[in-house]
Amino acid sequence: MNKTFAPTSRLAFEKSMVSIQKEALLRIAIVFPNSYEVGMTNLGFQEIFRVFNQFDNVSCERVFWDPTSATTAESFDYQRPLRNFDIIAFSISFELDYPNMVQLLHTAKIPLRSKQRHMADPLIICGGAITYINPVPISPIIDAFVLGDAGTQPDFLVKTCMQYRKHLHSPDCLEALAKNESIWVPELDTTTRRPRYRNQYINETPISSSVISEKSHFRKMFLIEAGRACGRGCLFCAAGYVYRPVRFFPMQTIVDTIKNNPFQAKRIGLVGSALSDYPNLPELCRRLVAEGHELGLSSFRLDVITPELLDILSQGGVKSLTVAPEAGTDRLRQIIHKQLSAQDIQNALNAFKNSAIRSLKFYFMIGLPFENDADIDGIIDIVCGAAQQLGSGFRLGVSVNAFIPKPWTPFQWTAMEHEKSLKQKRKRLNQAFSKIKGLSFSTKSTRTETLQALFSKGGAQIADLLIEHTLRGNSWTQILKSHRDLVNRIVYHESEQKDQLVWDFINNGIKRESLWKHWQAAKKIAVLK
Repeated sequence: MNKTFAPTSRLAFEKSMVSIQKEALLRIAIVFPNSYEVGMTNLGFQEIFRVFNQFDNVSCERVFWDPTSATTAESFDYQRPLRNFDIIAFSISFELDYPNMVQLLHTAKIPLRSKQRHMADPLIICGGAITYINPVPISPIIDAFVLGDAGTQPDFLVKTCMQYRKHLHSPDCLEALAKNESIWVPELDTTTRRPRYRNQYINETPISSSVISEKSHFRKMFLIEAGRACGRGCLFCAAGYVYRPVRFFPMQTIVDTIKNNPFQAKRIGLVGSALSDYPNLPELCRRLVAEGHELGLSSFRLDVITPELLDILSQGGVKSLTVAPEAGTDRLRQIIHKQLSAQDIQNALNAFKNSAIRSLKFYFMIGLPFENDADIDGIIDIVCGAAQQLGSGFRLGVSVNAFIPKPWTPFQWTAMEHEKSLKQKRKRLNQAFSKIKGLSFSTKSTRTETLQALFSKGGAQIADLLIEHTLRGNSWTQILKSHRDLVNRIVYHESEQKDQLVWDFINNGIKRESLWKHWQAAKKIAVLK
């Protein structure tokens, strides 16, 4: 257990199975450029924190983004200045965390561009979900990317960096790193395809919490992955493509891991991209509830919700569920390959009405390819129908966000809908939902969504905008306006099959031709429907 914390800090609310060497030959800062509350719900971040600290002569501390202390950049565990580490390893799951990453480097007085760094500067590496998809926007800032799960390459990383620990920015060190097919060093190579590591073996122990905290978003909850990837094939979802193949951990393995967890946690959170598709999920939940556990689960597919499942979840202390119809009509759901019908939604609402769970949140997207006014009407119809059917004693929430084209999906060639149109659709939805008493309606700003699309599909020139924002203090509204041509070219332009996409150099096992075929099939469905 980590006992060297100030009683008033968040550390005082943690239980940890990670032991940190305060002094070591190689000092690594693993940085999650978002809040502590968000970072500690990320199992990948927790896993690499645990794994690095298992090496002899390695000390790995955590760093989080804290906007209230923008003048300091130091570790969470021992308050060590960020600049004093040998390696700064960013774990990035969300493109919108890029500005936080750059600000942290700037606050630590570390040169923002990799070419400007010298031997005395830390080596900046990056892993996390964005490396599966499109790491190019921040490639002028990062010295080396681990393309895939950083936890799959710890031995190689530590051995190489230990060998060159006094010369981490030397050409020899960078060339040694680049010899690994899953590590991309932008300064040395911008064209060679680097296949990400894909673990095919499901007999391993599932990743689970190394630290639990009262201060994370999931208070005192032991998180464990039930499976990886999703086989549903929704055309907008990058996670549904880059994490394949689909695999689930055996039920007994999950039960045993939970039983033997060092925290003896009562609250259990099952994690997985396709949790709803877990084989015999009701039985797994029933076993956990029988052992006295409370359950926490991610969003559910409406077509798997049954009275039996809701009864088990209710017994496990679940009071609210999130579901994602995504689109308002069967027509549009068929186009985007969201295998969900209006009858499925109706069946689920019937089950909810007769259950002990009294809160439901819907997720929808607007601006999807081939969307029309009837699809927006469909969203209104679903929500108003649910409110009427479930009654005043039921709490409803609705979140509506814009569709953002993602690399490595069949929709990677599409353009994003313009802000003006998105605002009009949101206004229309808001007017309809404001008539439903007690309904909670949330959404992002269209400026934030435009920024996310820019970061998602952009190339190395995005780094210039990030640095401009950090060094000059220009607002993102100003930057988007002054770089309108770039925004139009990346965000609002539909690409053709022959166009080279900046992320094409990554070989993650997905055939470009297959994605294009699905994109053309969606167009045909739209014409027929």
